[in-house]
Formats: sequence, structure tokens, C-alpha cells
Amino acid sequence: MKVTVVSAVVGRYDEPLFVEQTVPCDYVLITDGEVSVPSGWTHRTVSAGYFSPRFVAKRPKCEPWKFADGDVFIWLDGSIEPRADLVESMLKCLGDEHFAVYPHPQRTSIIAEARASMPLRKYDGQDVMGQARHYVDSGHPDDWGLWAAGLFAVRDTEKTRVLGRRWLEEIERWTLQDQISLPPVLREVGLWPASLEGSQLGNPLFRIRKHSDGS
Repeated sequence: MKVTVVSAVVGRYDEPLFVEQTVPCDYVLITDGEVSVPSGWTHRTVSAGYFSPRFVAKRPKCEPWKFADGDVFIWLDGSIEPRADLVESMLKCLGDEHFAVYPHPQRTSIIAEARASMPLRKYDGQDVMGQARHYVDSGHPDDWGLWAAGLFAVRDTEKTRVLGRRWLEEIERWTLQDQISLPPVLREVGLWPASLEGSQLGNPLFRIRKHSDGS
């Protein structure tokens, strides 16, 4: 089984770092060429074009198989600083499942997540509440589940490819708040994710750094 760690830093939102893992991995970092890439990463560049840097980074997040080779992909947001045994832990939690991610540490409701997201500067001008209400009005149960999508393990399968494509479509259609679009898409494709160990908050396996803009 080939395991590939994938991350993206576009628009100088994060400072890339490299931490070699305790299990064999490939490491692929996608950037727009505007940051210094530490040794250890295989570096691939993308052009943002007229898209926002944050949206460009969602492409490898949702569809890592379009940017790297692997049987299992470990996605790490650019703000994640992993400990060396993070990937080993994530693979154990994934097991034979399609997808493993942290349950949201505070909420299960996409309406509540939208309400919490509205004051955040990174979602200025984005209709996060309209998006959440659209899903609920269309039949998605509000508290069906919510996941913290800053890092996850995903197996390359037919079902996860549909998941990734639909997730990216919803991000492009609505907002960059991918934690609102993930539950309805998971429900649509018939996936209930395995849970990663612990919580995304206060986890000894990694720390979450602030973005370069302070968010």
C-alpha cells in the first residue's frame, strides 16, 4: 500500500514545514511558487489564475489523486504541524475504511457551524448561512454530523472519488467553508467516516499554527 502525504500552501497563507513520519510515505506539497519549500517534499506548482488562493488549495484537498500517486492519501492543511507518528496513528484509525477524519469537537449541526463561521474574516462576503439552510431545506438533517476537516485519511476508491468531486463542486458553488458542505456530500454518497484518534483540538499528535494573516 502506497501512502502519500499531501498538503498545499497557496497565497502565502502558511509557512511550509516538513516532518518525516515513522511509516514509509511519499510527500507532495502543492504551491503557487510563492513560498520556500523545505527539503523532503516533492514540490508541484499550480497557477491560481483568477481563483482565490484558498479555493486553489481546496482542489488537492478534495481530489488528491489528481496531484499525486497513492493508494491512501493523508491530507494536512498547511497550518498543521505534525508529530512524527501522526500518519501511523491515522492509518490505524482508517483501517479498511474509505475515509477517516476527526468529528467536530464542539458541534454536530451545520446551521450552528455556519453561525460560528459568519463572523470570521476568511468568510467575508460568503453566504455560509444560506448554504447551510439550503442543505437543511433540501432534506439534510441539520445535526446528522459534523467533522473537522483540517486533516484526514482517504483511500483512493470509486466512492471517495465521487465524494471528492462532489465536495469540490459544492465548495465552488457555495463557499470555502468545506466543513458545511462535507456532511451533505458524505450522506449523498453513503459514507460514514471512521474517527481519528482524539480530537482536532489539543491533540498531542499535531498542533495547529495560525495562518500568516493571523486567522
